[in-house]
Amino acid sequence: MNRYCVLLGIIAVLTVGSSFVEAQTNNDAAGMPWEATRAAALKRFEGLPMAAQKTEPFKIVDNVYYVGLETVGSYLIPTSEGLILLDATYADTADLVLDSVRTLGHDPAQIKYVLITHGHADHFAGAGRIKQVTGARVGMALADWENVERVQSGGNQSNGIRLTRDLVIKDGEMLTLGDTQLWFYLISGHTAGNLVTEIHAVAGGRQFRTAIGVDFEPSPGMMPASLKSIERLKELGPWDAMLPSHPYLAPVAIPLTARQMLGVDALPANPTKQLGLVGAQRVNAYLDQIRIAIQARLAR
Repeated sequence: MNRYCVLLGIIAVLTVGSSFVEAQTNNDAAGMPWEATRAAALKRFEGLPMAAQKTEPFKIVDNVYYVGLETVGSYLIPTSEGLILLDATYADTADLVLDSVRTLGHDPAQIKYVLITHGHADHFAGAGRIKQVTGARVGMALADWENVERVQSGGNQSNGIRLTRDLVIKDGEMLTLGDTQLWFYLISGHTAGNLVTEIHAVAGGRQFRTAIGVDFEPSPGMMPASLKSIERLKELGPWDAMLPSHPYLAPVAIPLTARQMLGVDALPANPTKQLGLVGAQRVNAYLDQIRIAIQARLAR
């Protein structure tokens, strides 16, 4: 495996459809740098139940763990006063996320917050079940709360246990839980309420500015917003690393497991490499690659 490709995979800013079925059938990734890998990874799970996507949870750095699926990300952040979960995956896989939390030696009852990066079912649908088990507060941006409420009012079970609007996260806000701070930025384009979460990831006794939940796959009519969001994310930098919403959507030639995509298996033990800490120059270069792809789509 080419180590440089893996590093690019780790910092990839990724995209998601509103459901796994939709992701298999639409062509929204056309022209994007992750297109080939995305198609190959989706093909791997075509026709299989959601449970087939389960992967063993693992530590990324000292304060960020992976508890998601092979195709959809979910990140666990332990703090001195409880746990924070970023994204809940599908309704059918919420219990797999809880099992992964247990496997890592944590009690799901200590999950204090479930924070949703954006209002598509592969991110929010499991939140009702996790709230049912843990009593956690559920948070997302207002625009995506409105979307989730609209979607869940239809009664489709695949959209999960119905949520009641709880924590409405605003652009620029900070959340503190124990010894951990998170900062939130509204980066619209994939949805109107797509949130990027900043955490100071800790590795080797050092802190690294890391963005979680970035998604620049533009929804219909939102390409200009997506372009503006790319520029804003660059302005908010410099970023040391980005953790993808979907680990399989990255610019590499072959499908990888979530562990490989996030660098845990593929990279040496050097903690400064664990997150693909390649610095602002390469992060910005990748964002520019996405910007060019979106501009080409607009031209078409």
